[in-house]
Amino acid sequence: MARRAGRAARAVAARAPAGRARHLAARRQRPGVSPDRQAAGRPDAAAGAFGARQPQPGLPLRRPALSRKLLIALRPGRASRDAIQACQDQWTWPEGTWVTPPYCLHLTLACCHATREAEEVLHAALAGVPFQPFRLRLHEVAAWRGKRWPAVFLAQPNHGLDQLRHDVRHALLLAGFPVWREKASWRPHVTLGYDARGARCSAAPPTVDWPVREFFLIHSHDGLHDVLHRYATAPGGLILPSQAPHRTESFISASALQRLQGARWAQPDLFR
Repeated sequence: MARRAGRAARAVAARAPAGRARHLAARRQRPGVSPDRQAAGRPDAAAGAFGARQPQPGLPLRRPALSRKLLIALRPGRASRDAIQACQDQWTWPEGTWVTPPYCLHLTLACCHATREAEEVLHAALAGVPFQPFRLRLHEVAAWRGKRWPAVFLAQPNHGLDQLRHDVRHALLLAGFPVWREKASWRPHVTLGYDARGARCSAAPPTVDWPVREFFLIHSHDGLHDVLHRYATAPGGLILPSQAPHRTESFISASALQRLQGARWAQPDLFR
């Protein structure tokens, strides 16, 4: 009996390569397989039953090697930024905390990756976002657990902010850009510092009144923010996109930048 079972198993194993060959031959007959892949017997991942898919701007099958990390975000004006920094000064930061420098303070609306060529498509999509000015209020601080242990300044619920976030993300998706998803517990905030495990706020945080009249497209890299485009509202509510990119280092003096580049203000990737 054992000998018969062994012979049967060997017969099945001998037929397996022939079955695999027939399977690959059948797959080569299917539509949507490029000629250069027929020899390997693999279907074209970018093709289907109706032929090859047309490429979409901003939505590659894989992230391009030269893509850049982009933020669509709000940036506080001088008065709001000074008030947020006053809140930062109320915290006791443990050693190793990366405290957000003034020129990187922001509230994220959406973020994505795009190549330089696709950025023009992204810019055109954002220029069409309907936007009305609103007033934002920051009123509560928290230290979130997680990979980066961020300390955050939370925004009060705001219909104008919710509508702008929805419209921005919708415009990105329509233009073919994948948008990062937030957790269900995510709340709009300004990040005060990263790696802040054990940080404590020594006093009740100030209430920051933040008039929002514009949003920005920002290239985030190496702890720096380069503003690529600015989208402001005209009196009639129309978007006025700025075409002149500039670097945020111009907002602070050279001596201040040197201080920010010290040990406390090290410049890691903000989205490591």
